[in-house]
Amino acid sequence: MGYTVPMKRISLTLPLFAALAACACDDIQDEPAAETERFWHPPQVGQLETVAEFNHGPPPNFETPESVLVGFNDEIYISMALTGEIRKTEPDGSQSTFATLPIGVPLQPCGGLVGIVGAMAGDILGNVYVNVASCEAENRGVWRIDADGNAQKIASFGFEVLPNGIATFLGQLYIADSSGKVWRVPMTGGTPEVWADGPLLAQSGVMVPVTPPVPVPGPNGIQFFKKAAYVANSSQGTIVKIPFKKNGSAGTPEVYHTFEDPEVGCDDFAFDIIGRIYCTTDPAHTVIRIDRDHSEHILFDADDGLDGPTAAMFGRFDDRRTLYITNAQFPFFDEISPNNGPSLQKVELALPGYPFR
Repeated sequence: MGYTVPMKRISLTLPLFAALAACACDDIQDEPAAETERFWHPPQVGQLETVAEFNHGPPPNFETPESVLVGFNDEIYISMALTGEIRKTEPDGSQSTFATLPIGVPLQPCGGLVGIVGAMAGDILGNVYVNVASCEAENRGVWRIDADGNAQKIASFGFEVLPNGIATFLGQLYIADSSGKVWRVPMTGGTPEVWADGPLLAQSGVMVPVTPPVPVPGPNGIQFFKKAAYVANSSQGTIVKIPFKKNGSAGTPEVYHTFEDPEVGCDDFAFDIIGRIYCTTDPAHTVIRIDRDHSEHILFDADDGLDGPTAAMFGRFDDRRTLYITNAQFPFFDEISPNNGPSLQKVELALPGYPFR
């Protein structure tokens, strides 16, 4: 009996198939940057488009999209940092509340910030993993939401931990703790363990110049490329690379990139297939591409509609070249906001995201 492969998963063009076969993409990061760029031709950037706009008003609205996750059925999840809502957007554009996670009273201070829902990660079963920095001690930690919207806390953190970025790798969840560490916990749940720490992950104490001042997070976004974790330390204006040892423990952290502007750091980010990084820069209003030669390119700014961009993620199948970007426009940054409003935006790029699907 023959096996039929879903067309959406084989809808690549023949030239790209040939290119993938010829270039051994698993090793592409190890090739000289200039040669790789010439192989793929100059990067193309499309027009930024608004997918959805949100309500920045006072509670119960306070719709501040913090993180974006593209599911394996083309659905899009958006975490509303200050309300605990996980919004689900279907391919037809319809929206619904997927789950609401308990963070406490909106804008209530706790644990060095306020109660927030942070970044999200997903798996092929439709589960969504979410960092919840709740002001309610019993609800602070990592939550798993199944495909039906049922939510359960699977790991606990105390108030000394500010769980922010999250990523999956080989059955484990890796959590960027903005107070200065990276934690690891099984995707099935359990007790978190410190996977990596040290001075390169420390929070520097820099403050955002607003009234009252807000601390710039330390480890913020975390993503994987090949066999290493990459962590954006927003407070130090760096991206830190942490290789894996054969036993799964963390190797020695090293600075992978230092931003040209010391007042600009990366919030969350995404990789394309050849290892370029697309950084969102909240509370700044830019998306910056970092090429493999470490040159920086501002792709979009406030004039394009950005307003505190917090996260970026590529689509998976038909939209694998689409980069989705969340704009939070947090209310505590209103005095430095261009007032473009909170939104989900997207842009078509020349190359697909990593990992290639």
